[in-house]
This record gives sequence, structure tokens and C-alpha cells, in this order.
Amino acid sequence: MTTGKYGRPMHAWLGAALVVGMFAAGCGDDDDDAQQDFGSINLALAATSDMGTADRIELQDPQGTTYTITELWVAIDEIELDLPDGVDCDDVEDQISGRVECDEGELEGEDDEIKVEGKIAVNLLTGETVPDISGLTIPALSYDEIDLEVNNIDDDQDEFPQFIRGETVRMLADFERNNTKQELDARFSFDTEAKYGEGQDEEGLLDALRDGDTLVLRLDVTNWFNDVRITQCLADGDLKSANGRVVVDDDVGGECSDAEGEFETNFEESLLVGITR
Repeated sequence: MTTGKYGRPMHAWLGAALVVGMFAAGCGDDDDDAQQDFGSINLALAATSDMGTADRIELQDPQGTTYTITELWVAIDEIELDLPDGVDCDDVEDQISGRVECDEGELEGEDDEIKVEGKIAVNLLTGETVPDISGLTIPALSYDEIDLEVNNIDDDQDEFPQFIRGETVRMLADFERNNTKQELDARFSFDTEAKYGEGQDEEGLLDALRDGDTLVLRLDVTNWFNDVRITQCLADGDLKSANGRVVVDDDVGGECSDAEGEFETNFEESLLVGITR
């Protein structure tokens, strides 16, 4: 069963990709220093869209052309989760290890935060992660804010799939133009973060976690192509189709010269959360 409305109507979401064991929310024992057994929940990363179906993720460009995603990878640099008031790194230090760290706030009044360190390449459609991080454990609390930081994987980092090397986000998607099926290859390289915080959590989903739940971090692709005028650029000749494939990256000119910048801005606004139980 899925709880919460996720901030907007949601017709399709695919996910898994990032699954992390977590200890369910709670604070330390006031009577002694022993840490409680909080139970466990999972953390998942998924792609979602207001378009498509349960097994198909779609999005549109400003001219109304529909793109059906067939492959989608994201390069995660770090996931930061701000600990709630009254909880600090000392309370959770025995519950983190390996790629998971807890950083104390540098300024007075600044929250301590849990960090899941990258690089991590995530296939949002199949659930594959490189490296495999399924064994990680982190505390699950009513986090004040969640930051998903992304940055490109270097070309020479051969421990990662060739498909995502050199990019932050790479997407393949099928579309039709002039009644002919074509494939879009979107390749974008940028350093940014998508945030989800208290101002967006109108339903209090971050406060509703229970033992056995999964907290789902969802990248909503619905608006990723807002102001990315792929159809118009094809009509103007700024984009070319070679053997049925159209490549969009930071080398495109004309109306699509800022395609990567527009995509990055849309990406920054796309993080949502949900709970499944």
C-alpha cells in the first residue's frame, strides 16, 4: 500500500535503484546513553512522471512531442539528510558505517547531517546501482531537509558503466516525428542538487515513517524538458537526426544552445518523496 499524495497527482513511477536499510525514527534515551532499537525501514530512489503508465515513464517538450524513456542513469555525488532538532551525530554514530557518515554542523544552530557518499551511478528504470550499495544502513528520522547532489562521472572512471561516463544524467527515449519513430539521446553534465524540505512536505510525510516503511526519493521527470525545445530545434535544423538518433547535449546551437542549463534548472526542482508500506 502507498500512503500520501506525493505533492501532486502521480500516474506512473518506476523505481528502486537505490535501496538502503535504515533504523526507524526516534531520539536517544533521556535516562542513559544506550541507543534504542528503532526498527528498520528502507530508502529508495525512483523516477516518476505525471504521464505514462505503471510501466512506462514519459515526458513532453514545449511543442507537445511525447518522449518515452527507455534508459535513464543519474550520477549521484552525495545524499545529505539533515538531522532533526534534538538529534546529533553522537546519537547515531553506532548506526552508520562504510559509505555513510555523519557530519556535525559547522555553524551554531546548523543541523548535523547524515551523508551517503558517492559516486553512485543509478539506473532509475532497472534498480541497478554501481557500486552495489544495497547493504548500507543509515538512521531514519524525521529529516528537516534532503539534498540529492549530482555531478558527472569522469570519462576515465572505468568502474562505472560506459553509458554514464562523462555525464551527470543520460537518457534514451523513443519519440515520433513526421510519423517516423526516432530515438533521443540526451546527455547532460552539470554539478547541482535537488532538495526536498519542510516547505514542500505539506502532508508531513517525513514525520509519518513507521517500522517497515520505505522512504522513496522520487525524481519527477515530468517537467525536465520545460523550455528544452527539441521539436523546434529539429525543425530549425539546430538538431540533426543521424540514423534515427537525435543527440542533445551542451554542444547544440540555436534555440537549444541552453538545453543543458534549462534541463539543470528543471532537475533542481524535481525531487519529491513518498512512503510505501
